[in-house]
Amino acid sequence: MALFGADSYGKCRNYPPIIVTQPSNQIIAAGDNATFSVSAASAVPLSYQWTFGPMEIDGATNSVLVITNVQPAAAGTYTVTVSNSFGPVTSAPATLTVGFPPAITQQPKSQTVLIGSTATFTVGYTGTPPLSFQWRRNGLLVTGGTSPTLVINNVQSQNAGTYTVRISNSLNAVTSAPATLIVASGQFSALTVTTNGVQLNVQGETGGNYIIETSSDLKQWDPLATLLNNPQTWQFTDTTAGVGQRFYRLHKSP
Repeated sequence: MALFGADSYGKCRNYPPIIVTQPSNQIIAAGDNATFSVSAASAVPLSYQWTFGPMEIDGATNSVLVITNVQPAAAGTYTVTVSNSFGPVTSAPATLTVGFPPAITQQPKSQTVLIGSTATFTVGYTGTPPLSFQWRRNGLLVTGGTSPTLVINNVQSQNAGTYTVRISNSLNAVTSAPATLIVASGQFSALTVTTNGVQLNVQGETGGNYIIETSSDLKQWDPLATLLNNPQTWQFTDTTAGVGQRFYRLHKSP
């Protein structure tokens, strides 16, 4: 009477296995090892058979499946059938994604740009998406610098420094070699000989102070003019220029 009363909760009825823990999806870097596992409950001994897609995997007859040196061909869906003497049960599918960590194929390049112009840093890369990017200047995050190309408009002296970019995905991360941005404060955009002398067209920093120097041999430099609080573009005419060769250079003064 006690066994009859036990019904499905007693000892006179047995069941196929119950899967307690399903195998989990995985993203693995090519060349690494992947491990799938299943946990099942049963009152009698269990047997296991793993499958890849519709095909049984030879020798994969344990609760744990280890795939060594994973290659792209191993990507796909895996299931395991757990059996006892009362029947089988098949796990939910688990997907193996074989990816590649990010790698840099082209480093960002150092550059010198004129103040007020545009600087552009670009990195070449490979890796399994989704990828994230973060640019840094002198080790500090660049606001909005989250794409493979960093564009700095209207460059100012405070933008000068060393730039790197960190690329990451779920597998790993890599940081580029540093690229240096040098901001030139001014330059001669044109030199024109006129009846009054040599006209120098200058592009520089708004409100900046500049010194123009001259030389006949690129060794001895003499000051020609000190110009204060200039606009971004301006002109200066050297009325002292003679018939011999003459060189000019420009630098920003305090």
